[in-house]
Amino acid sequence: MANVAMLLGEAISKPSGLWIIILDWIEKSVVNYGWVIILFTLLIKVCLSPLDFLVKYSSKKTTLIQQKLAPQMARIRKKYGADPTQERAQMNQLYKREGFNTVGSCLIMLVNLVVTMVVFFTLFASLRDMSAYKAITQYKNLEAAYTTEYSQHIDEVKADFIESFSEKASVYGSLYELNKETNEYSLKYDNVTYEMFKAKFEDSTEKQNDAGETETVLGILDNFYGFETELTDEQAEFVSLYFHSKIDEEGNYVQISSLLVESGKKASEPASTVAGKEWKKVRDNWLWVDNLWVADSYKKPVPSYGDLKSLADSSGEKAYKNYVRNQINADLCTTVTSSVRAENNRWNGYFILAILAGVLSFLSQWITEKMSKPKDKNVNKFVEESNPQGGMMKFMKILLPALMVIFVLTSSAAFGIYILISSLMSIIISVITSAIVNACFKKRQEEVYRELEKETLKSLKKQNRG
Repeated sequence: MANVAMLLGEAISKPSGLWIIILDWIEKSVVNYGWVIILFTLLIKVCLSPLDFLVKYSSKKTTLIQQKLAPQMARIRKKYGADPTQERAQMNQLYKREGFNTVGSCLIMLVNLVVTMVVFFTLFASLRDMSAYKAITQYKNLEAAYTTEYSQHIDEVKADFIESFSEKASVYGSLYELNKETNEYSLKYDNVTYEMFKAKFEDSTEKQNDAGETETVLGILDNFYGFETELTDEQAEFVSLYFHSKIDEEGNYVQISSLLVESGKKASEPASTVAGKEWKKVRDNWLWVDNLWVADSYKKPVPSYGDLKSLADSSGEKAYKNYVRNQINADLCTTVTSSVRAENNRWNGYFILAILAGVLSFLSQWITEKMSKPKDKNVNKFVEESNPQGGMMKFMKILLPALMVIFVLTSSAAFGIYILISSLMSIIISVITSAIVNACFKKRQEEVYRELEKETLKSLKKQNRG
């Protein structure tokens, strides 16, 4: 098995890049790849936490300025609401007078957004390539286990079939010949022997195909006992229509094709068992997820040939696409994976990663918003009314969790774990950094809130008079 893995390593190379190097470094100390992803995510979030702090600091500073200017901004909107040009001019004068630079306050947030997006999408691409590589590697190990065990049994099975056929030659049925003009069968040989069977179809022959090319057609036994266990149309017709075996004293007959299938199981069943054991060795599972390289959903843990093609096509590695198409036999892959799937007929996951990722993404935004709001309800209402971007923020609270759910459902469980842990760490870091930032601006915040309370009381008095 090690030789097969070595040959595979020569055929396709492991994905490269910074994230893969870091993941490989962590994997040297942690066996389970699920925990590798978790430690990797923690490392990334810790490294980016200073930038998160700067964003929180800048955002808090900007928020306090906007809250301080909220009453004046509300008066400007009320006075110049019908003239957007004049309104913007008055707002700019207000910002200039108070020393508020809107561009500077957005710069740090823009840098943070760019860094976050770069990390997110480059890691997404790296884990997508890793998923294709790992899935192909898993399959080639299964194929090696299956074919090695199958080969050890098939010669014995084939010899037993031939011996059984030869011993019972005297009771084997008749060979009929089809008259194409009358479309009727006439008796050609009575008491068909194995030698007739062998001479007709066991040995390999050569024939011309429709394109005029010479093709080697395997004999019935060599073809059937191959890993695909399929016959040519001509062979299948010959076996099913002509050959029968007398299996009991009552004269009941069974088709040779049925005998072939039964004998083939003697080799395929132990091969399936060995492949199933190999799957338990090569799979990368984590908690409830049976295979990290398949989505945490209703999909089967063992990728089919179609799944391998899809993973290879979605990766950025052209070598993986070529390898699946040119080096993996689709029929053999179906035979091997179907045998393993029969013993592992469960969902790969239960949508838990997608649900948790959506919930944590929403919770992260909700906590951040909650910690930045004034405690006084009237002041909070006043601030919200003076903030024209309030509707957009509410929309983002729904959009971002929805996007996280979509990413988790359409990606491997490995990337789903990254999104989940990243959202969880964002909440923890947000709480810590917000507490530190609030402590830094505590005195100034109290002053702003006192001014807002006065403006709120004035506004309420005017409403009562009206």
